[in-house]
Order: sequence, then structure tokens, then C-alpha cells
Amino acid sequence: MTTKDVNFNLMTDSVGTTLNTYKSVWAVNTRFTEATDRFWDIKNKINASAERSEIETSGATTEKKNVAFDAFDMAADLSKRGSIYALDNKNLELHDQLRVSRSSLSGIDGKQAIAKMRDIHTRLSALPPEGLAPYQITEVELTEFKGLIDAYEAHISRPRDITIDRAVQNQDVLPQLFTDMRGVLYVMDSLISIFKGTEFAMAYRQARKIMDRGKTAASKSKNPKEA
Repeated sequence: MTTKDVNFNLMTDSVGTTLNTYKSVWAVNTRFTEATDRFWDIKNKINASAERSEIETSGATTEKKNVAFDAFDMAADLSKRGSIYALDNKNLELHDQLRVSRSSLSGIDGKQAIAKMRDIHTRLSALPPEGLAPYQITEVELTEFKGLIDAYEAHISRPRDITIDRAVQNQDVLPQLFTDMRGVLYVMDSLISIFKGTEFAMAYRQARKIMDRGKTAASKSKNPKEA
């Protein structure tokens, strides 16, 4: 959310607190009660959407790093053992195709790393199991390796998916909800005179003031505005 959006949302928090505090006052008026019900419906949707718009990707990033380490680690181990098999069988071309390190995999784009690991898996899977047995390259290990590659590939797209979701919330959902909220506040602002002279009316008008959170505490008290 932008600073303007944050300021507006904080104002609605204040309005919500005021509504809860003085419910016994406004609840006697059916039209104001109807507006209040609409206020909370939109407010709950704003809170849910705002939370999604501020999703942290650090957890997903950390998990992806862990999955990548496991996949790269096994790729390096199997490729090195496989490269020695290739040398022992005088196949220098296969040796060069298999040889890879953890650092080389981590230093390239994720999709390239996946392609390289799948290539290694394909080449090792095509070799005779009995020939690979002395190098501890078994069907079990190759299956585990494939599982790690698949897991890493699945994690590659997650941060992008989160980013897209955040963009949708910020660009489409929240602006419409804020527009809807302004419509409800317009109704409540127009009806508040029903309670003229009460503590509720005064507290409501005070809550409706938007404070610029980007300024100092002193300037906040000098520059309130309504929206």
C-alpha cells in the first residue's frame, strides 16, 4: 500500500474503534446501523487484502535455498562419482558432460541449474546399473535425486506467484475496497448529525481525521484532514 493508503486505513481503524465504543448510542438508528454493518464488511475485506499485499517472501526464499542446497549437493556428489566411472571407461566426453560442482550450479540461473541437473540425471540413468554399483550410484539415489530436482523446480516459481498476488491486491482489489469504504463513510458522515451533541458524534468526527504518518508528530496535529 502507498503511504496515502496506509493513512486512510489507519483512519478507518480509529473509526472502527469509535463505533465499537459507542455502539449503544448509534445502534438505536436502523439506517446508521445498516451503514455500520457495511463499514465492517468492507473493513474486514480491506484488512485481509492488505495482509496479502504485504506478504513476506523471506520464508519462501529461505526454504528455496534449503531445497537448492540439497539438490545441488546431491547433483555434485553423483556427477563426480559418475565422472570417475566415465574416466574408468575411457569416456572423456561423458566425463566432461557429468562434471559439475555446487558452486557452479548456484552461480547460474535457476532454470539453467534445473536443466543441468536433469541432464545429469538422464545420463546417469542411461548407464548400466551394475556398472555404476561400485560408485554407489543406485536406482534409489537416482530416484531421490529426481525428487530433489522436482522440489527445487516447484520452489523456483513460488516467489513470483507471491509477487503477482501482491500486485493484484495493490493494483486491483485494495483500490476498489477503498472506494467502497469512502462511499460508506460518506453515508455515515451525512448521518452523524442525528447524534449531534453526543460524545459519539464528537469522537466520530475526531476519528475521521486522517493524520499524515509521513510527517513529524508536531505536524500531524497541525495538518489533519478528512476524506
